[in-house]
Amino acid sequence: KQWYQRRVRGFEDGVFGVHQQTQICKQSRVSEEVVIDAKCSIKRSYIGDGVKIGPHTKIADCVIMAGVTIESNVTLANCVICLGAVIRSKSSLKDCRVCDGFEVRGGSEYTDETLIGDEDNMMSFNIDNSHNSSSGDENVMR
Repeated sequence: KQWYQRRVRGFEDGVFGVHQQTQICKQSRVSEEVVIDAKCSIKRSYIGDGVKIGPHTKIADCVIMAGVTIESNVTLANCVICLGAVIRSKSSLKDCRVCDGFEVRGGSEYTDETLIGDEDNMMSFNIDNSHNSSSGDENVMR
């Protein structure tokens, strides 16, 4: 792999960097200590330290915290991905929150969810604030 090297130290191959075929818009903030593979698109997002992003991944309007692994062909839109989470290949998340250490299975699709727990004891919360009751907003848990 050919990497644009910002620092010569890092993960398994000893290199942090962003592949030359990846596009990062000016409104994004990307840590120096990341590995971002080829043909990724990052728009209006924050990418923290120690993040690994696989090829052909699209990220828009997201916060990706430290230590996150995002595999290939993933689409993230308006998401917060917390410390150490793993997003497996071919997953698509929109308007989601993924809690610390959570692993999203490959090929998963989620919209407007908060994902907590672990793979065997997953909890998914959908917060629906589209209607009001006399006592205020109601939260709906699925």
